[in-house]
Amino acid sequence: MTQKVRMSLVLLVTIIAFSSFSGCAKKEGEDPSNDDGKQTQATDNQRNKKGEKEEDEPITFTYWVPVHTSSVKVIKDFSENEAYKEVMKQTYINLKFIHPALGQEKDQFQLLFVSHDLPDLIQHNGQTYPGGPDKAIEEGVYLKLNDLIDKHAPNYKKLRESDDEVRKLTATDEGNIWAFMKINGVQETAWRGPIVRKDLLDKAGLPIPVTIDDWYATLKAFKDMGLKAPLLFPKSGKTPESQFTSAFGIANEFYQEDGVVKYGPIEPGYKDYLATISKWYKEGLIDKDFPTRDQDANDSLVVANDTGAWIGAPDTGINPYMLLKKDEDPEFVLAGAPYPVLKEGGQLKIGQKIWAAGGSEVAVTKACKYPEKAVEFMDFGYSEEGSRIFNYGIEGVSYEMKDGEPVFTDLMTNNPDNIDFYTLAWKYKLHEGPYLRDWTAIPPLSETEKQAREAWKPTGTENNYPKVSHTSEETKELSSIQSDLDTYKDEMIMNFILGEEPLSNYDDFVEQLKSLGVERMIAIKQDALDRYNAK
Repeated sequence: MTQKVRMSLVLLVTIIAFSSFSGCAKKEGEDPSNDDGKQTQATDNQRNKKGEKEEDEPITFTYWVPVHTSSVKVIKDFSENEAYKEVMKQTYINLKFIHPALGQEKDQFQLLFVSHDLPDLIQHNGQTYPGGPDKAIEEGVYLKLNDLIDKHAPNYKKLRESDDEVRKLTATDEGNIWAFMKINGVQETAWRGPIVRKDLLDKAGLPIPVTIDDWYATLKAFKDMGLKAPLLFPKSGKTPESQFTSAFGIANEFYQEDGVVKYGPIEPGYKDYLATISKWYKEGLIDKDFPTRDQDANDSLVVANDTGAWIGAPDTGINPYMLLKKDEDPEFVLAGAPYPVLKEGGQLKIGQKIWAAGGSEVAVTKACKYPEKAVEFMDFGYSEEGSRIFNYGIEGVSYEMKDGEPVFTDLMTNNPDNIDFYTLAWKYKLHEGPYLRDWTAIPPLSETEKQAREAWKPTGTENNYPKVSHTSEETKELSSIQSDLDTYKDEMIMNFILGEEPLSNYDDFVEQLKSLGVERMIAIKQDALDRYNAK
């Protein structure tokens, strides 16, 4: 089944009436188990979908979820999000949000499980339960959701059963459904990639770079123009989605070729990649201070016209800069550049893959007294009505219906306060979360963004390593290996780039990775991939 068909499936699913909500983790007026966060209450006269007054008080779930660096610009916490407000009204459910402090998500996530005060719902956003989800179920921390979804989540169940990739990605290899996940409807092009100053390219008489040699010529031209940092490089020394390593046929981490798992840093192509990047750094083509610069520092370089290229997404690397510069510097023009290839006509096989499901995983914990109601509530986000609210927000405010289709208002796409769409999304819709996501609800906000998306589109993803599941034992073994291995690998990669370690020592670097257990990691990843492919 195609992903476009996936979005239409939801129209065939019966929307759940939430009039049956009568129990929960907590009733309105009860003292919650955790006083952190903010509670949004439904009104006493809230009516259910049948127009009948509810007999019971509204119910409350505690919901642990990290905030986003952009969300805090427009709301204090998710209780102020208009989509959540509307969903709470329609489901007769209150959510008491508990947000970890920015930058402390990992530590506070781990603290949840040593405390005796679990929330009802936990959204992961990249965090992982120690030992993996099967372990969380085994230890009685997360509920196994299989039977609950069969009985109380027809929308989510239908989407899982209708798409093979969704089915594989939303359950462990042991068959456990442990969370509700974001499900992507209509597939979107890659949303992050290289960005260049098109106006500077025009001054230099150069086209948008395509090959690695093109990039070298571009960066040299930028340096000759007097730019302090021709290319802004990630602080980690690794480009996300392998934007530059993919030109050399490898990824920064694990990938696969014809079903065989490989690890980029030990492959021959990685030495060639490091040789290129270290040469650029030595010649002053890469920001000399990139290991210590944060996003604010990078922003300052862009605004001050001290850089000509970077890697980013529309919400961080295009639209905010264009808004800032449109009045003071009308000549400031950006463009997306394709993922580089080694030679003209080269084919990319590794890039940004938007999987059919995954991300924003929400688990129901043992603390939830009435899990049936929690599952019914979560299922609403995969219904036609719930999906529209989370994707578009409030009709008449953030969107209008035109020719039977939701269209964002000027509030969102041409905001009078010059707040960009991606930031406003955190106030009026749900930018990321456990629901059926409509990728068409993220429209390009400028011709520049539209052009960039097209430039990043042909990344190639057939060699990407899928989001596989690991057994508890595998998770434990991987964790025991990965910490020391990653520490050594990241330090050495940085030293190679900075010229503090000669590339003549690359073979020794590979051997040390092997001694630290990388081959065992590859074997574990291979077993997991084989199980995934056999599902």
